Amino acid sequence: MAFFDESYPEKEVLPGARMRVLCGRSGRIMAVRYSFKAGTVLPRHSHPHEQVGFLVSGGGQFTLGGERRTVREGDGWQIPGGVEHGVTFTEDSVVVETFNPPREDFLI
Repeated sequence: MAFFDESYPEKEVLPGARMRVLCGRSGRIMAVRYSFKAGTVLPRHSHPHEQVGFLVSGGGQFTLGGERRTVREGDGWQIPGGVEHGVTFTEDSVVVETFNPPREDFLI
């Protein structure tokens, strides 16, 4: 058993954005806990991985495909692989996302 705590290495992914990665022992599931400072922009991007996310706290402007939405604490999303998305965080925020397949580029 493992917990998402300080024993997992934290990595700065861009200024104002940090992440901790938790990968299942099978190697088939990955969860990532992000912390974002207000004003951080996660540029629009896409990848082949499907992802499901949940905004634990904070808020921002989320762009998914051609749709833009305000997201608040408790909101969630599902993003198919290959769909462009990005976020501008308007508050300090915590996000948890899962990826399938796991993102090898996130392994520390």
